[in-house]
Amino acid sequence: MDPWAFLSDHATSIWAGLSSIVSGLGTWLLSRRNINAAVERARIETDIEMLAVETAERTAFRTLLVTEVASLRQLIKECDVDKEALQERLNVVMAQSLILRASVEMMERRIKFYKGRHGGAPSEGCEPRIRGPRQA
Repeated sequence: MDPWAFLSDHATSIWAGLSSIVSGLGTWLLSRRNINAAVERARIETDIEMLAVETAERTAFRTLLVTEVASLRQLIKECDVDKEALQERLNVVMAQSLILRASVEMMERRIKFYKGRHGGAPSEGCEPRIRGPRQA
């Protein structure tokens, strides 16, 4: 059997078979490309959605942080005012304490003086008049 004769007798069917194989291969390659493109588009859309959600979360978190920082600053200001008020009260109390210590020291000196002079405790009527700090 001569291959050329076989080819010439069945040329149309051979070309049709080869054409269908090439067409099928091309269709398969094209469908693979389309599938890959669709997968890539879906991945990109998913990434975009994730980025949008992440951006929204970051914006909300930043807003929350700014709000918290502002409230903390307000609390710090209030604490500073309270601190200053407490410092003023402490200064007043320290001044009163100093006056009281001085008064006690003066009283102790007078008691020593009277004990040394009279030999005992001061009698009634001889008590010194000591004025304490004025009460506000």
